[in-house]
Amino acid sequence: MVRRILVRIGATRVATAAVVALLGVSGIVFAGPAQAGPAGSDWQVTPALLPGSNQSAANSMAATSCPAPGNCVAAGSFVVTGTTRALMVDTQSNGAWTSSPVPLPPNAAANPGPNVIAISCPDVGFCGLGGSYTDGGGDRVGYLATGYGSHWTVIEAPLPPDAAANPLFFFGNGICPAAGACVVPGIYEDAGGTSHGVIEQLTGGSWTAVPMPLPSNAQEIGGFPNPVASCPAPGSCVVVGNYTDNASNVQGLIVTLNSGVWQAAESPVPSDAAPNPEGVLISVSCSTPGACVAVGSYSSAPSTASGLIVTMSGGIITASTTPVPPGGFSDSILLAVSCPSSSWCAAAGYGSDGVASTPFV
Repeated sequence: MVRRILVRIGATRVATAAVVALLGVSGIVFAGPAQAGPAGSDWQVTPALLPGSNQSAANSMAATSCPAPGNCVAAGSFVVTGTTRALMVDTQSNGAWTSSPVPLPPNAAANPGPNVIAISCPDVGFCGLGGSYTDGGGDRVGYLATGYGSHWTVIEAPLPPDAAANPLFFFGNGICPAAGACVVPGIYEDAGGTSHGVIEQLTGGSWTAVPMPLPSNAQEIGGFPNPVASCPAPGSCVVVGNYTDNASNVQGLIVTLNSGVWQAAESPVPSDAAPNPEGVLISVSCSTPGACVAVGSYSSAPSTASGLIVTMSGGIITASTTPVPPGGFSDSILLAVSCPSSSWCAAAGYGSDGVASTPFV
């Protein structure tokens, strides 16, 4: 079986087909046109800049977003001194890069160990940024930031009243379809150790924590992978993930925002799914409101993992199995999908023949 515990080491958002920016784990930014020449000859490699004068400090970049060609924002952290790390962003403006620190909320520990989960910049001049840090009491909590360049407003992520003092809060991703409008889904624990979903929503300049609804047969939201969102327009979003039902079966989760109301549904699976389908939705892309595709995996009757494609169109949700290259795989999984239009999508994943794994698109 394909293991379903995934580690997210970075994220990229592309606002236009004209430019992309990718991140290296040792603080390198790659930028170039979406259609590069032979051997990547059109890509430019830039060492990440650091705030202040110490440009040799250890650093890592974790997420990036490009609202326009030649204008990108990359976020990560750097070593201030010893093992103490701080948040940072590198901002590209008309091709030139600058670096700025990003403050944490006032309750951050002296060594907060911040990380960056996602950044989304719908326009030049506005980004939403989210991640986690350790507060002065030693609890791992989330932060939410909005801003651009060297100007950022940061708060501790609000949570529902049942959250534990140490909620072990983690985001899946963050999407801002327009300046001032963002959705960040995540998972936290209550005082009894039960996991719950939450949707951090930015509207009218304020962040609110909306408890994530679950289907009526739900026992608990799934923890791996964390839920992710796609919002083609303000007020229209889809969040996907997984949950455990009352029979202890793992089901795919679809949560939609329409007319200001979040509603949950169990994801369908193909007809060959096992009684416990182990459905997991890992990525979702919505080209327009009501037109979305989510991908992940499920277990079929012969106890094999198969790539899962869930299509949402006009209020109708259907599921299909991932087609695989000639020769086939004993197991397969889809990890990412992007749909620039309602009639065209690309998805990426990998398959296994029991000996080796092979990526495919």
